[in-house]
Amino acid sequence: MNIDIGTIALILAVLAFYAKMITAQRRKAVEWRAAHDRAANKKKALKNLPASPPSFGSFSKKKKDWFIGGSGYVIIMLGILMYINTIHTQYQHLWWVPVSLGIVAFSWFFN
Repeated sequence: MNIDIGTIALILAVLAFYAKMITAQRRKAVEWRAAHDRAANKKKALKNLPASPPSFGSFSKKKKDWFIGGSGYVIIMLGILMYINTIHTQYQHLWWVPVSLGIVAFSWFFN
């Protein structure tokens, strides 16, 4: 397997994407657990809280995050078009740059 700078950049971008997803899920689980404990300590009815922790990978509700995530998707597609020689530029050998940046920007879609 040929490992060059593009492969390393893509691996790092995907790791950053998954690190953002993992930290967001952990943060939501901690917040859920803290809210559940506060309600139990105050002897309130727990019926206002969801019975299970929040689901993984929920989408952001902020318009700014959707704009950045959508831009990331478009940038990924641009990089793919550069890779398959649909877009002919002098920087075609740097197809991995827009794909890597797009992956990181796409992670803004998720909380």
